[in-house]
Amino acid sequence: MRNRRKPDNVTEGQNEPKSGSAAKSASKTVTQKGDQSGDSPSVWWSVWMAIYCIVGLAVAVTMGVFYAKFVSQLHENQMYFSRIETVEREISFRTEAGLFYSYFKQFTEAKSMSQGFHQLMYDNVTEHGHTINVMERMNIHQEVLLGILFRVFRMPFLMDVEPVYFYLNTVWSLHAMYMVAIFCTVWVLTGGWAGGVVAAMLYTVNRHDTTRIWFTMPLRESFSMPFIFAQLLFVTAYFQRNRSPTSKNILLALVFVCTFILSVTWQFAQFVLLLQAFALYSTQALQLVPTHKVRNVMFLQLMSLAMVFGLQFGNTLIPRSLVISFILASLTVFTLQGENGLRSRSFIMSFVKLLAFTALLFVLMAVFNTVIKLAVAEEADRHIYNFVRAKLGLSSPFRERDFDVLLYVCDPSFKGLPSDTWETMWANYLLLPYCVTGAVLLLLLAVSVLTNWWRQSHPVKVKTDDDDDGAANYGADADGAYLCSRPDLAYHILYSCFFGFMALTTLRFKYLWAPHMCIIAAVGVSDRQALQWLISWVGIRSERVARILQHVIAFALAAFIAYTMLPSIWSDLEYLGEFYDPDTVELMTWIMKKTKPTAAFAGSMQLLAGVKLCTGRPITNHPHYEDKRLRERTRKLYQFYGKASPEEVHSNLQAVGTSYVILENSICYGRPDDRWPGCLLPDIVDRCNGHTLDEPTGIDEDDLVPSRYHRFCDVVDSDPSYKKLFKLVYTNNTFKIYKVLSKRSGTKQNT
Repeated sequence: MRNRRKPDNVTEGQNEPKSGSAAKSASKTVTQKGDQSGDSPSVWWSVWMAIYCIVGLAVAVTMGVFYAKFVSQLHENQMYFSRIETVEREISFRTEAGLFYSYFKQFTEAKSMSQGFHQLMYDNVTEHGHTINVMERMNIHQEVLLGILFRVFRMPFLMDVEPVYFYLNTVWSLHAMYMVAIFCTVWVLTGGWAGGVVAAMLYTVNRHDTTRIWFTMPLRESFSMPFIFAQLLFVTAYFQRNRSPTSKNILLALVFVCTFILSVTWQFAQFVLLLQAFALYSTQALQLVPTHKVRNVMFLQLMSLAMVFGLQFGNTLIPRSLVISFILASLTVFTLQGENGLRSRSFIMSFVKLLAFTALLFVLMAVFNTVIKLAVAEEADRHIYNFVRAKLGLSSPFRERDFDVLLYVCDPSFKGLPSDTWETMWANYLLLPYCVTGAVLLLLLAVSVLTNWWRQSHPVKVKTDDDDDGAANYGADADGAYLCSRPDLAYHILYSCFFGFMALTTLRFKYLWAPHMCIIAAVGVSDRQALQWLISWVGIRSERVARILQHVIAFALAAFIAYTMLPSIWSDLEYLGEFYDPDTVELMTWIMKKTKPTAAFAGSMQLLAGVKLCTGRPITNHPHYEDKRLRERTRKLYQFYGKASPEEVHSNLQAVGTSYVILENSICYGRPDDRWPGCLLPDIVDRCNGHTLDEPTGIDEDDLVPSRYHRFCDVVDSDPSYKKLFKLVYTNNTFKIYKVLSKRSGTKQNT
């Protein structure tokens, strides 16, 4: 758990290459420890450290439990969840969250577990007209596992527990683990758990930027994020030097377990692993982490994805993902580099080899990806690559009229980081320590790499340790190449850079970057080795003084944050709201009472997820957009928000067996946002149909032409050619439901 030098490790330290001040410092440390405890470790010191670790773990668990209770109470206060009706609870699970929770509800309500599995593997409700294997298409293994646990333990232990609370309490518990992982990561990096308290405080007071758990509980990230940071904790510990073979094997096993769970619980985990792989390769290429350690972690990533591929019945998104190609290319490059890696006796050649092997890496990545795509001919991920191209400015979805990409780039969560985020982070004491620490670490990174290259060009005879860890692997010592002796910290700063870049370009990644910002900021104010180096400038070389100073600074900062931010926390806890959406409640109630259980509904993806959850009726499309056939179906169905002929709209709906179509006034008559011109759903449909927009935006509109037809929303109630195909059966202030008539029945009604 600790990044500290134990009394019995002094002999090991002597085997590492030291020169100049480093050797003097080591000898002084030996003398001091010898004065305290002689040649053998002090019993009292061992007892004290055991007590210290126990107290630290107790503090970590306590902060995790309190955080879980905190976010649970926020959810209760905002929704009045314990007192509202079941249909209101389910409506509160918006968009994808409702879709995923519906499978847990479906599994727990099935007559038997075998029937529950059969309904998921042969599902004809989620995409009416198609039978799909939901466990292959979506990451719902957590819902299945929770459903099994609830069914198994319901009779003896959970008689009074509602399924929804069993589900939610599991999520809160996972986020208690999430907090413990952040706490312990700082502990491992800094050598003391006081820094973990600072990280936990920063995470909590910056809750609006670090998480959205209290209103998006069933989203995939809610299950995956705790294991992402648990994996980060174990990789951090594994990268530290002087680990015993047994401890390294245990850490690798834990890395594998966490990597597998984070991958199987979130469809976007492949992008998280890709960014991790970028950071891993960078540490190896810059000679900061030994090649064999990076290779081991990458191999575990590959094996985890292979297991997920099997569990998801051969989901083609996994082998076609960029992370698979990148890992294969990286492992190939490591093999080509040989035992010496990128070491060179020439400073210039070190730089040239870095560029050459990195270029080779991306060439091999492109080759592997092309070969895999030829072997796996599915195109379920085409929209992802097109979206990445659009984000990098390599294409214009507005000009190319790419319907799928326009839905993504017009979604606020996929836009860049808003400017007010910086103001909030500054006010909540996160931005300043993060920026200062990050700048210092980047400077140390550059100095360490250049120093290491220079020393390789001026070799000295050194004796390396058997583990080949850290600087010893490359013939550099810690003096002047600080991060070469701190590979765990080097990995973290590169990790933060890659995730920070993605957060700047795509808002959704903020919830992966901001928690890591808390870790870096806490390391900056509580790192024991840094403090020991600072006080050495005033002639104090006592490790004990550095430890005391570490805890005093960390506890003082944590107390200051708590004192200044406590009013904000209490304000959130004192806020009492209640879920209120009467129009949607009326809509769901009408559907349940007035339509047959087999009636299929069309509408917006977000609304239909709620229809499936609340009513159990078949739906024609949904917000889990990772299937080419579903995307094509959605584009055709969305013509009821465009300017298509009534026959075309009717034909598209009947082709998928639609009984009713739900129109939302907020979509039909929404006003454009000046920040995102051309991003209303009707505008996207019009543009992709080649039709002029109602309110031109000036963005690639030269070749758009007027439509021969009016907008479906505007004329479906008045135009006879529409009324003979669609009959209004329900309306309120927000929704309208039209029954899709057959052409024969429509003619009879018109007559």
